[in-house]
Amino acid sequence: MWKNVKLGDVCTITNGSTPLRKEKRYWEEGNVPWFTIDDFRVQGKNITYTQQNVTQAAVDDKKVRLVPANSILLCCTASIGEAAIARVEMATNQQFNALTPKSVALNSDYLYFVATTLTQTLLSVSGSTTINFISMGKLKEISIPLPPLAEQQRIVAKLDATFAEIDAAITLVKETTAQSSQVYQNELSKIFKNIEDCEPRRTLKDVAKEFGRGKSKHRPRNDERLYGDKIPFIQTGNVSNAKMYVDSFDKSYSEFGISQSKIWGKGTVCITIAANIAELAILDIDACFPDSVIGVYPDKEITSSEYIFYLLSFFQIYIKSKSKGSAQQNINLATFEYETFPFPSNLANQNQIVDKLNKLQQELGLYQSLQSEKLHEMRNLKSAILAQELQSEAA
Repeated sequence: MWKNVKLGDVCTITNGSTPLRKEKRYWEEGNVPWFTIDDFRVQGKNITYTQQNVTQAAVDDKKVRLVPANSILLCCTASIGEAAIARVEMATNQQFNALTPKSVALNSDYLYFVATTLTQTLLSVSGSTTINFISMGKLKEISIPLPPLAEQQRIVAKLDATFAEIDAAITLVKETTAQSSQVYQNELSKIFKNIEDCEPRRTLKDVAKEFGRGKSKHRPRNDERLYGDKIPFIQTGNVSNAKMYVDSFDKSYSEFGISQSKIWGKGTVCITIAANIAELAILDIDACFPDSVIGVYPDKEITSSEYIFYLLSFFQIYIKSKSKGSAQQNINLATFEYETFPFPSNLANQNQIVDKLNKLQQELGLYQSLQSEKLHEMRNLKSAILAQELQSEAA
């Protein structure tokens, strides 16, 4: 018969912590594994090593607490519900709590699978401030199903085998999706390398009717007078070459905001020059944007928005190499004022390039959409199988 038990009754729960970074004796030449979310991103379920280590002094001074091998590492803030198994003794940062079974009556691998289903439960009891956080007291009170040990072992064996097959299929889909993206990049490179040296080269300013940075007037972004419902205000986060056209936005400018800025027309190519630099997109709407974005509104007798988008996509790595700064990278407007790029004098040649790449983009988008649906279905299948296996007989 299955029982429902509280985590605090069947597990020793240990808080993670981070020793002071300025105390070098806690960090230099450390050999004690210290787990963070980055290790989960790299290794997934089974954590056998950590990218960062602390010293024995940090343990001796009780700045961290070691948890036994086969403890479950459960994220209780930020990425709530992420879980892994510590396959060796280690410490963890404060983002995670460790769940260590108090007896052999609770199988660690079974507890891991249960932990992966707790996200919504954890969110429902989190203390929401700026970041969700699960207190130790609330974590101890969460109930989980506990079947007999033999049943736990059966469930683990079945889930391990089934999930291994599904994960292999997921990996294959991801690999083929990445390969499809490479086909596009290869074609992009082939086209522009063929014309890079033999076509007229011009600056972006030469081929534009309007060219320059967006306008912010140095007003605080939180000045409420700027915002209203008159015209979209495009921010750097809205510009991404993963999506060719910008038609979504978070804020709109008021009449006052427009008076402090500049309206750029539909068809303007946007280039981010701060933070996430050299991202590209084409405005599908009239809009304003800040001075962290460069706008290129093309002279249609010389070129087109789409040609500029594909051209700069090819030169993106080169453009990024022109960036400056350490804490936050940025590109000077001068990079685009004086740098020359190939623009075939015959518009028909440019249009052929655009048509070819548009078709390839459409085919790639359709293929990747189908692959994304496959991934979604496989992840849902894992969730369904997990939920079915963890159904308590008592329920």
